[in-house]
Amino acid sequence: MEPQTLKRRLRDLRDDRASGAVALALNALGIANDWIAEGRRPEELAAELETMHPAIAVVANLGTALRDSGPGLSSRLAELKVSLAEGNRRIAEKLRKLIPSSSSVITISNSSTVRESLIKIGAANVYVLQSQPGGEGAAMAAALRKGLAERRQGFDAATSSVVHLVPDAAMGNIVPVVDCALVGIDTFDSAGAILHKVGTLPLALCCQRFGKPFYAAGHSFKFSNRESSGRPEPEKPLTEQSFDRTPAELITQIITEQED
Repeated sequence: MEPQTLKRRLRDLRDDRASGAVALALNALGIANDWIAEGRRPEELAAELETMHPAIAVVANLGTALRDSGPGLSSRLAELKVSLAEGNRRIAEKLRKLIPSSSSVITISNSSTVRESLIKIGAANVYVLQSQPGGEGAAMAAALRKGLAERRQGFDAATSSVVHLVPDAAMGNIVPVVDCALVGIDTFDSAGAILHKVGTLPLALCCQRFGKPFYAAGHSFKFSNRESSGRPEPEKPLTEQSFDRTPAELITQIITEQED
């Protein structure tokens, strides 16, 4: 592969603000495999990945894995790819035990983990916050409608949709009438806090105020040994930040693919 192609793919990965953490990780894994196949030093790619997406641990964690470039690196990357791909299925199975199909759920952003889980559960009502800035909620709502329509034979997504796209500012009105909140994870740390789409912290606070469970779900590779604090993007102006930090005391449970 031409060096310029790899450079362009790295640039696109760095600039990607629409994809979820798992999609970013799988993209980075594809770049890593091609990088190694060309005989390039994994440590050079590690340095690139470790500076990208500071609020999304999987990319930096992949960089760390590449620094351990001893024998078997390719096999370890292949195993990680399988684990990431299988992780959502395992998480969905665990969430089915926590969230009945009769539930009303509120969520934010466009997490593939949350999306696949809610489709697997077949939740009765899903309220998707628009997730500004960026508006990823629109894509999430559309994907949920399609997935639930396919899951339920004869379900008419156009006239009987159980998915509601709602303004972020409406969360205070909606949380009192749902059974729980379910959000994705971009990073979770040693203190049990999560970093996720800005608006997640206010959602968790609403859930605390109205006594609703607040669940966060994501692959264990999103774990960071570093304890986060304050805002995830302190270098950005407040008006341009895309992530916030939700502390452990506001989270009912973090669900990963690992056995409990």
